[in-house]
Amino acid sequence: MEQMTPQCAECLSKLCVLGPSENGPEFCVMRTTPELFDEARAIVANPDIQKMFRGVARTWKDSKLSKNRIEEIVIYARNMGFKKLGLAFCLGLSGEAEVVSALFKKAGFDVVSGCCMTGGFSSDDVGLPKEDKIYTDGRQPQCNPVGQALMMNKYGTQLNVMLGLCVGDDALFIKHSLAPITILAVKDRIHAHNPLAAIPKYKEELGL
Repeated sequence: MEQMTPQCAECLSKLCVLGPSENGPEFCVMRTTPELFDEARAIVANPDIQKMFRGVARTWKDSKLSKNRIEEIVIYARNMGFKKLGLAFCLGLSGEAEVVSALFKKAGFDVVSGCCMTGGFSSDDVGLPKEDKIYTDGRQPQCNPVGQALMMNKYGTQLNVMLGLCVGDDALFIKHSLAPITILAVKDRIHAHNPLAAIPKYKEELGL
């Protein structure tokens, strides 16, 4: 019989919040593939990984669950003992990036900030066919998340903060960053960078 894939999004009980359980729905990964969590516990036993987990828990406590995300990033970075933060941002959010960078510096961090257009790439550099271009008659600028990540790697950032990178560019940045990453905001051109604003519409359409 083919093994069922995990479907946590469809689970109504969420028994996992109470601890290990074999009483979840038939698609529950704690029932179908419990050995995954033996592997997870082995990874969590690594002192560096444990430190990151503890940093999260201390941030919950220190923020009293009442701080905005920028404030929580500052608290988490302090709890982790980080001194140098990376800020990878979209050109369209340059004004916001300036404010965030200033806030991080005011909080005592060194900041390496990288705009998505760093390196001056164009779509020709990635072999984009003319028919796939928005600007078919001239140079089409190309975001360079790999360059952003290499910049952060070169200058030794300890935590990278992503601000508004496009879908796919964010994946490339995550793939090439050596430092751990947290996300301040994601790109959503329709909903003021709040993609969850679309959920009520889809919920109604799906009859959920």
